[in-house]
Amino acid sequence: MSLTPEQVLAAHKANLETLMGFTQQAVAGVEQLIQLNLAVTKAAIEDSHKNTQMVMGAKDSQELVAMQSTLFQPLAEKMMAYNRQLFEIVSIQGGAVSLGVEQKYAQT
Repeated sequence: MSLTPEQVLAAHKANLETLMGFTQQAVAGVEQLIQLNLAVTKAAIEDSHKNTQMVMGAKDSQELVAMQSTLFQPLAEKMMAYNRQLFEIVSIQGGAVSLGVEQKYAQT
């Protein structure tokens, strides 16, 4: 079976459109990751400033030791929230790419 130049051109055009779709999806995923990381960094800076102020205001070592638990518990919760959001972004992006590949495979 021989393909005409128009068929080859149409196939190349379809492949380029598919590639552009995947590229746009990847860029959207990277954008979401950047936004997440910027929000986490901003919150970390604010927390660091607040925690430094608390530590500087400690009157004695006992008060400082008592502060440790209040400083570290939110950190673990924030790490878990970050990991959940990261997993969500990766899952959504991976699912979108998988769906696109499946659709393209079904077309061919």
